[in-house]
Amino acid sequence: MNAPDSSTPQPRIASEACLSRLRKAIATRLREPEGGENELRAALQEVAAEAKARSLRPEELIVSLKMVLGEAAAEKPRSDLEEQRRLKEWLVKACIQAYFGK
Repeated sequence: MNAPDSSTPQPRIASEACLSRLRKAIATRLREPEGGENELRAALQEVAAEAKARSLRPEELIVSLKMVLGEAAAEKPRSDLEEQRRLKEWLVKACIQAYFGK
């Protein structure tokens, strides 16, 4: 079995506009851990809907979601690592719920 070809671009899980809203919602949540859940949940619903429309598997969506989280966290390097871990767990759970419709 061959390793994945890293020179081949990975399929985007959603449109750039949708991913931008998700990045913004994640960044807001990293700045304000107690708020922004509704905005983030709405962005996840949109991303999950686009991923399903593109027939992506849930695991592809989760891998991509973690990449978007990493991008958003890199923009705010001083954010608490424990909060990032909790947010990642919450995102994965909420993403699965959005993908499968709870």
